[in-house]
Amino acid sequence: MFIDFTANQAGVAPNLLRYPVDIIGATDPHTIVWRWFAYSYKPAANQFRWGNVVPGESFALDHLSNTGGTVTARWLGDPPPPLICNTRNIYFSTATDPAFIGACTEVTYSTSSGYLSCKQSGSAGHTSAGIKAKFAFGDTPFGNTEFTLWPGAEVIDVQDEAQDPPKVNGKFTLEPNSVAWSVGDAIEEPHHYGSKISPWLITEPPLGRSRLAQQETLW
Repeated sequence: MFIDFTANQAGVAPNLLRYPVDIIGATDPHTIVWRWFAYSYKPAANQFRWGNVVPGESFALDHLSNTGGTVTARWLGDPPPPLICNTRNIYFSTATDPAFIGACTEVTYSTSSGYLSCKQSGSAGHTSAGIKAKFAFGDTPFGNTEFTLWPGAEVIDVQDEAQDPPKVNGKFTLEPNSVAWSVGDAIEEPHHYGSKISPWLITEPPLGRSRLAQQETLW
């Protein structure tokens, strides 16, 4: 079984790059544990990276205004995460003007001005330099943690070892699994991308990195 976070998917229809990671267990009927990777060789909690997934974290803005359905707001605090330039929706979880609470779509961010803009109809006409708000990435106040669970198994070997010498002929060896495979089933074989982060070449998932477990509670 694999967990595939929607926020980590990328591509242009009909092509889609997924980043599923394998589930390694469950601690109760509502909680699953999956394998994740640290970006460093030292396994430490603050070195987890979820890709584009930002669970439950709120970011502060002020100077909110809505003119003609377009909200503008100034970013507060530290520089925003890169996801701000690659997200479509945010959710205002709190605001000194309640009209802004809710989803805001078609997000853009200007690195030169430090202002964010997005589309929201309910707060049209509301404007004040004193309006402050906090938002989460995604469509809910809880972050962009939407995911799909997929049955599947890791490919251990792409060669047919029954041949001498072994051959690549379409027969795969899979890890032990409980998937009910049937002849003619349609399957998807995700390929993780490689990226150059100077001065190291990292292949996702990063081989040789510390493997850590991450827990998610489902309700």
